Amino acid sequence: MIKRIIVLIFLPLLVVTSVIAQNFPDSLLNGVRLNTKINYGFVYPHNSSIEYLLNGNVKSFEISLSTWSNDRHIWEELYRRPNYGMAYNYLNFSNPEILGHAHAVFGYFAAPFHRGNQINVQYHLNLGYGYISKTYEPYSNPLNLAVSSHGNIYVGLDLYLEYCFKNGQQIRWGLETSHYSNGKFRSPNLGLNILSTTLTHSFELLPEKNYKTTPKEAVNSKHIIDLIWNVGWKRDDMLNDKLYQVSTIIGDYWYYASKKYLAGGGIDFFYDETLRPTKEFEDETKSIPSDNYQMGLHAGAMAKFGNLSSVLNVGYYVIAGYHKYATFYSRLGLRYSINSKLNVNFTVKAHYAIADYLEWGIGYRFNLKQK
Repeated sequence: MIKRIIVLIFLPLLVVTSVIAQNFPDSLLNGVRLNTKINYGFVYPHNSSIEYLLNGNVKSFEISLSTWSNDRHIWEELYRRPNYGMAYNYLNFSNPEILGHAHAVFGYFAAPFHRGNQINVQYHLNLGYGYISKTYEPYSNPLNLAVSSHGNIYVGLDLYLEYCFKNGQQIRWGLETSHYSNGKFRSPNLGLNILSTTLTHSFELLPEKNYKTTPKEAVNSKHIIDLIWNVGWKRDDMLNDKLYQVSTIIGDYWYYASKKYLAGGGIDFFYDETLRPTKEFEDETKSIPSDNYQMGLHAGAMAKFGNLSSVLNVGYYVIAGYHKYATFYSRLGLRYSINSKLNVNFTVKAHYAIADYLEWGIGYRFNLKQK
């Protein structure tokens, strides 16, 4: 079965490479590499409710196409000429009768910490769609409390040590962490976290080109304020089919620590319709309307990739009528600047490694004038 999947993917990739080479403009393509990777690791038991599922190691195979950036934008130079691509990953869980297997199709961004003549140290950021074959079913599969939907968000972070041969081939050894979750659009949703070691072979199909750099503009303002309104939906932990509304208002202050990275903090106002029924069910006590409201303060970091930014927040609830999981929360995701004022937001709010809900929003940015 696995061999058939590999053949069905490998052959179309060669065809796609040929089509890309003939039709894509140089502004989007700078060489093409074919990468194959094997993984060996385990599912990390971030919650005691799924420890009994983990009775062995997981194995996976991955194949991808990648291309180099062309150094025509300031962010490409700042990240030492990164590369990016599309990948497919097949993973076999150690408990297939309950968890089954997983397929992931995702895009990735790879940038070096260090770039040498033959040795590179780099990281990869992965985001895409994950399919898991076995999900929670109250009668046929009640032990799977990790995943309740076939379709999930797939995210990953990889760290690699790379050796480049003179004939254009590369070998990478690395450590990888990946996560499958539906953002609590269905419940239960404890999610799955996989830690693994990897070995990758990379082969050059089309050579990369060297581009001349162009003058770049400096950052105009080092201080910015973002106001963002997010909405979303989630299910509670009582396994019913009702979708509850959630909403967040975020006020962020950011300071440009460098041309790539920003540091800051802010305030969150949360509205979560699941808090009242959850409190009444689990604590067996009466709730009040204000239990659905929470307020928190957070510290944050942002990495900019042109108009796209990755955001990380770690916060603490300063006002909360009810805590479901913890007094601390986190936020991870992306923001895209439509122009100098408007941006769109896609983030995941979580407690520890458990996703609480997805945040979809729009924001307005104030660029504070320099003195």
